[in-house]
Amino acid sequence: MEDKEILEISAKIERDFEKSLSEHKPFCEEINKMMADNDWNIKIVERKTELSSKVCREMLQPNRNPNIKTVISFCIGFRLSLTRTEHLLKSAGLAFDLSNKVHHIYYHLIILNTYKKIDIIYCNKIIKARGITKIDDFLGSHSREEKIETI
Repeated sequence: MEDKEILEISAKIERDFEKSLSEHKPFCEEINKMMADNDWNIKIVERKTELSSKVCREMLQPNRNPNIKTVISFCIGFRLSLTRTEHLLKSAGLAFDLSNKVHHIYYHLIILNTYKKIDIIYCNKIIKARGITKIDDFLGSHSREEKIETI
């Protein structure tokens, strides 16, 4: 059993490595390719990321780079690795600034999501527990104000 798990983890690391070597494309191209390769549609993206349909449509348009919160919501929703997350951030002209408290939390949420399946609501509970109160720092966008108040 353990050997099979090790082989699966090794294969995942290799796929991640190969993807990281690929030429960096604009964010919308990266997302469109990912969606096509995995047979995801806007409804699936909305459900997994808690992003509104408007935000989902905008991130698929050329020359519309999202903010870090949107990219992190996408990466958490689809359980992307830290490597893939950093690749997507770079394609959007973004990067983690670990001296920024919110970015530091996002970074750890991506790592946590690698080992434990978490969702946007759970992440927002952690963000709130870390003392973040600015609504724009919470992940997702579906009725964000209402959901944050109930956390």
